[in-house]
Amino acid sequence: MRTERVKALIRREWKLSKKFYLSGFAAIFGIGLVFLLFELSMQFGNLKSLRSDELGAIRVFVWYISLTVTAYGPVAVSASENGTHKKDIQAKWLKYSYTLPVTPNERAAARMILLLCIQAVGFLLSAGWVTFSLKMLGSHFSIYAFLILLVILDIGLLMLLIQYAFILRARDMKSYSALQTKFTVTMIGAGMFFGMLIARKMKHIAEEVKQDESKYLGFMQKIEEAPEKAILTDWLNLFTFGHAEQIISTAKHLLPLAIPLTVVLYVLLFLVIRRNLKGAWSHDRSAV
Repeated sequence: MRTERVKALIRREWKLSKKFYLSGFAAIFGIGLVFLLFELSMQFGNLKSLRSDELGAIRVFVWYISLTVTAYGPVAVSASENGTHKKDIQAKWLKYSYTLPVTPNERAAARMILLLCIQAVGFLLSAGWVTFSLKMLGSHFSIYAFLILLVILDIGLLMLLIQYAFILRARDMKSYSALQTKFTVTMIGAGMFFGMLIARKMKHIAEEVKQDESKYLGFMQKIEEAPEKAILTDWLNLFTFGHAEQIISTAKHLLPLAIPLTVVLYVLLFLVIRRNLKGAWSHDRSAV
């Protein structure tokens, strides 16, 4: 009986959120097709007539954007808040659901199960596009690409965890708007802080590049002339201004920690959802 209740709650969550997830995945898939058309044109169409240096530069740019948007986009979409809580408030579900024979644990479990399924799909879509993109460039899927996807997923989970800690406490649209604003302000503040740290680091890197500009230009020329022969280290050197070895060394140390961190974030996310639903039990029941 309990399993049936959880299944019913999962179907309800999916009905409310499927438009958000499906439209997000479809948009990213459409962008991927556009980049694929660019690649086909560079190999067989009008763009093939460009000089080799121009063609190489365009190809690097196109596939850099492609990998950034279409490979990591599904992970980002699957780790985004889909507005279900807002719909629950508008439909007064939070008030009337407590007249039903379902517990906060079952409601939290249903949301987590659906979230895990959606994120599994998003992760597989991202991994598939990374593999396809790298194959088009003559490279192979790397364990470090898997790590980057996992890190992006963890960042999304952390943001979702913070967002749920804010908005799941809302019981009407006024409090929802106020808590959503607090979350947005918090994220903007955190973004500005980390942005300043990144800018400081980039300034240091830019100074290094200026001192040895020929080294960086060498990375770019190598990829522009023969992107199909470039390996992961070459791409990392291009996008990190010659810091590929440091990135890979750091990744080797982070990889064993990435999976446990993901598990911890999922556990914390479940606890936050359950706490907010369970904590509101008396409030919502008294409003019925």
